[in-house]
Amino acid sequence: MKEKSPGGVRTRCASSFSPFDPTATLHSRITARNSVNAAAYAAPSIETIIVPRGVRVMVIAKRAGFSRGFSRYLDLARVSAALAVVLYHAGFQKNGGDWFHTGTIGPDAVTVFFVRSGVVISYVVDTKESSPRLYISSRLARLWSVLMPALALTYLINLFGVRMNPVPNWIATDGSAWQLLPSALFVNELWFHPVAPLTDIPVWSIGFEFWYYVFFGVIIFAPGKWRYIAVSVVALIAGPRILLLLPIWLLGVAVYQLGVGLSAGR
Repeated sequence: MKEKSPGGVRTRCASSFSPFDPTATLHSRITARNSVNAAAYAAPSIETIIVPRGVRVMVIAKRAGFSRGFSRYLDLARVSAALAVVLYHAGFQKNGGDWFHTGTIGPDAVTVFFVRSGVVISYVVDTKESSPRLYISSRLARLWSVLMPALALTYLINLFGVRMNPVPNWIATDGSAWQLLPSALFVNELWFHPVAPLTDIPVWSIGFEFWYYVFFGVIIFAPGKWRYIAVSVVALIAGPRILLLLPIWLLGVAVYQLGVGLSAGR
């Protein structure tokens, strides 16, 4: 079905959603979209296209995005979760916060982070990062732009902290700069051998997040039967601790897919 619009042709269609495999529909959409003529996809007026052979695909235009209200909601969720994590760690006795208790607010906030991440990464892959090279470069740039300054600041705080108090409760007195390397390479949480970057314990979540990006990228971009082999290899590298929380991250993927399906049905 085609609709005339001032900027060109706008075609609308529905997109199916599978609750058993929330990445399947997204993978099909991206594969089909990449097979469409690039010039047609570049047209800013195209919101949805139908590719040959009757495959029905929902594609959000390059200039489209989350609604302003939903974007603000995601930002509010991120800020609220970050503050919850800060309060949770401030409540530790060794941090001087034994006078108040926050319960499970920290782990709960991490759950919010992971679900939100699944939503956002699904969106950017569905609308912007449609090639493996772009996906990898964008994800690494996003992670390292935050992680590297944080690790550098951690080292400086640890260094001066030891000089101010040689036997503190919250400083890794036996640490060195090399202890930051596993976190910088995202291998700090593999299997049952976590390596904390000196005193920056909360960095563990980035060690999980990176491997969820890898899982998702493999599922979306790996071709045919190689996808299953690649997923198995990634699972063997990541280990059971990271896999245990993967369903929480995939819940965010499912939420995005459900939202696309409901929008297409309007």
